[in-house]
Amino acid sequence: MRINPTHRNQHIRRSQNLTTKQSMLHVSEHRFRRMVEISPEPIIVHSEGILTFLNRAALKLIGADSQVEMIGRSIFDFIHIDYHRIVKSCLLEVGDEDNDLEFIPIELIRNDGENIEAEISSVEAFNFLGRAVIQSVIRDISARKRNDEFLKRTDKLSAIGQLAAGVAHEIRNPLTALKGFTQLMISKYNEPYCAIMLEELDRINLIVNEFMLLSKPQIANMKQNNLKILIDNVIFLLEAQAIINNVQINYELEENIPPIFCDENQLKQVFINIMKNAIEAMPDGGNLIIQSQVSSEKVLLRFIDQGDGIPQEQILKLGQPFFTTKEKGTGLGLMVCYNIIEAHKGTMFIESEQGRGTTVNITFPH
Repeated sequence: MRINPTHRNQHIRRSQNLTTKQSMLHVSEHRFRRMVEISPEPIIVHSEGILTFLNRAALKLIGADSQVEMIGRSIFDFIHIDYHRIVKSCLLEVGDEDNDLEFIPIELIRNDGENIEAEISSVEAFNFLGRAVIQSVIRDISARKRNDEFLKRTDKLSAIGQLAAGVAHEIRNPLTALKGFTQLMISKYNEPYCAIMLEELDRINLIVNEFMLLSKPQIANMKQNNLKILIDNVIFLLEAQAIINNVQINYELEENIPPIFCDENQLKQVFINIMKNAIEAMPDGGNLIIQSQVSSEKVLLRFIDQGDGIPQEQILKLGQPFFTTKEKGTGLGLMVCYNIIEAHKGTMFIESEQGRGTTVNITFPH
């Protein structure tokens, strides 16, 4: 049987067109896969909760080395159990390619066990044999959360700074008049009580100046100072309060502590605040231990008390305006301490365990 040349040519052209379409489809699939692979957004593909694909960003976010160790595992292995129900409920709402979800907050569990705040949004990529294949985008929002908290704290500090400036201004006006008349009385009557009054007025003025630190710490008198001498002076001031509270101050500073560039009065303010807090945390008595550790770049001071300690959920809030663990505290003293240490290019962090006391760690560059 002879084959019609026209039919043969049509068959060849159809075959060529099919081959061309298959080739173009393969190229498109390759390009799409590469686009997803190199996307900066962490993307996972899963069906019935089982992972089938993760791009590089998703592997990095979860802390995995390769897809091999991830494919075939449940996505709920990496979502905190508190969020399983809401994620399952939202995935059931994914019906077709046009029905995507808003981002919902979740807590992601990395391979190293670290929990991070994240958000997830999903869409059905396609349907295979009646099973939905879902593509999900996961974003790490922990940095954004920290920035939001920082902005809230900054806003509070700004409001407190404005309040502090206003109050200080109102106090200084009558204080100037009182100080002037007291000096006049000293020159005219030379009464010893007047000298005491003048000393107390100077003390009020100093307190007002320190109150201004709530707005912004001012490094007014920076010079090389000996930390050991500064702490000696503070211990001398607080010794009576320590004795009343049956607290023993144990001094374990190294002899080779190098001098640091600082404002003497401001650091005294920090040390007084920390040591008073430690003494007040031990109403039934105990030991306050002051230690030091010197490295090539910094000096570390530790103030260790034997009080009741601070719950873990409260430690992160320490230093925030008006947050305090004291019944009659304001939370402003510790906030000022953080500001002063930060202005000295140092760091301050607090460790505590309920029933085992609190340790305040302060580092200074030298």
